[in-house]
Amino acid sequence: FVEDVDDFWVFYADNLTDVALAPMRRAHRQHGATLTLGLFRAPNPRAAGIVALDERGTIVDFEEKPAHPRSDLANAGIYLAHRDLIDVLPRTSEVLDFGHHVFPRLLGRMAGHVVDAFLMDVGTPEALARAAAAWSRRPHTESPA
Repeated sequence: FVEDVDDFWVFYADNLTDVALAPMRRAHRQHGATLTLGLFRAPNPRAAGIVALDERGTIVDFEEKPAHPRSDLANAGIYLAHRDLIDVLPRTSEVLDFGHHVFPRLLGRMAGHVVDAFLMDVGTPEALARAAAAWSRRPHTESPA
């Protein structure tokens, strides 16, 4: 379903966010990366997939839930991929995990883009309740037309 497009989005379904996508799309096109990861500053980097960026914003390291994080820049579960990503995916009948099977193959060909937006996990009933409460307290902004 993405064979006729240059770029496509991947969104983790267990996140609640109001991220503006246009800035990330511009950054992705400027960088020319195979994959651009939305990133956020994790309050607990040991509980997230953490990246290290070089001076150009290229992801040079990724570690899932590191014991000794190199940064607090974490995977936000929002990706913009060029269709070349399909050629990089391992051919297997097993379930693919981006953090374990895809990102290691793409180091040096991924860009990071820090998103400044509401972003919370909703993957458990408890997390959903926390996110719903926080969502109702967040400042409301007008959507661009």
